[in-house]
Amino acid sequence: MSAQAAPPVGGMAGPPQATQPAAPTSADAGRPQAPARAPEPPPTPLTFPEAQAELARSSDREDVARTVLRFASGKWRRCLLLSVQGSLVTGWHGMGRGVRDEAVRRIGVPLRDQSTFRLVRDTRSHYVGPVRRDAAMGMFYRLLGGGFPTTAVILPLLVRGKVVHLLYVDNGPDQLTPPDVGELLILSQSVGRSYEAMMRRRKSA
Repeated sequence: MSAQAAPPVGGMAGPPQATQPAAPTSADAGRPQAPARAPEPPPTPLTFPEAQAELARSSDREDVARTVLRFASGKWRRCLLLSVQGSLVTGWHGMGRGVRDEAVRRIGVPLRDQSTFRLVRDTRSHYVGPVRRDAAMGMFYRLLGGGFPTTAVILPLLVRGKVVHLLYVDNGPDQLTPPDVGELLILSQSVGRSYEAMMRRRKSA
């Protein structure tokens, strides 16, 4: 039995009144109507030579992030760049199936306890395999709109020997991730050189 709406205070409810649309005013006349914005198409993936060329002429960190993710998105379904800030890994940018930048920026994974991210940060070496399952990583995958993959690939991006970013890729929930990291390893070295070139430019400006 459905619940009945309570009458308004001070009397019984009358019949519903039809809502009339507001009449246009003289100020509205001649005002151009903004066309509905179509969703932007996903960025075109880059080949390895294209990505190397783009990194060589990158002018800022956003250029670097976009180039790395465009290359990775041509090989894996979910691709993220994460920032290492002390004892915390935070989301920066992402591309791929179900990956939304606004959700990526809400990511925060602490590095105080043992985790796969901490292993990559501490060893400064890439990792291929299953991701350690804990509450923080459970939230990480919820923000990606899916569950744990069977395996993932994580690479550290170093600038002057310090891990500043982690590049994370996988093929989606319950999927194996191809460990094709040869070109990614070369590209990660190019990222470090791009950052160093930007730092030199800023210092000489």
